[in-house]
Amino acid sequence: MSRAAASLVMVVAVLLAAGCTSQGPEPVASATSGPSATAKASPTPTPTPEPTPDVVVTSGPDQDVTVAPTPPAALDGPATADNAMLVGKYFIQLIPYVIATGETAQWDALSGPDCKFCASARELGLEVATEGQRVTGGAIDVGFGHASEAEEEGVFSASIDYVEHPSQRIAADGTVLKDYPEATTARAHLELRWAEGSWKILGASSDDLGSA
Repeated sequence: MSRAAASLVMVVAVLLAAGCTSQGPEPVASATSGPSATAKASPTPTPTPEPTPDVVVTSGPDQDVTVAPTPPAALDGPATADNAMLVGKYFIQLIPYVIATGETAQWDALSGPDCKFCASARELGLEVATEGQRVTGGAIDVGFGHASEAEEEGVFSASIDYVEHPSQRIAADGTVLKDYPEATTARAHLELRWAEGSWKILGASSDDLGSA
């Protein structure tokens, strides 16, 4: 497997930092001075600030990939090149989620029976989950995509550019098992089939385009 293909498998979760709320100063009571003062002035209430919503990061290294990407309507067909490209992007976006959580239901629904990459990514996600390992970094941004119909009916080829952010795979004892310190750009090549009302990934590979 090439460095780019291995990198495509090694995407991982980054927990999203929650937004914070700012607190105003404590109210200070004031008083009138001098012998004519008969009562202290009431403190001026400080308005309670509205809570700031959590910031949802949808690109860059700080995406919360523990949340499954939203399935596109293209999953329901029809069999067009545009839909094949959208399904391909969704497939790539699923990779860090599978590695982060070990959840494979959506992945399995898309994986063709002979897709070796699909099987290896699934295996890695389950391995990380069951062996007490963890991963840091590895979020993916998808970019330009293109798809075209092949000669065989219902089969499409898609090419999708993506950026994978730095990642580490860490053992239960804290040992760094794998280290990918640089963000990389690559182009994924997917073969998809539309049959019996659903899409399947028949195969996947990628070309390394260098550092991001």
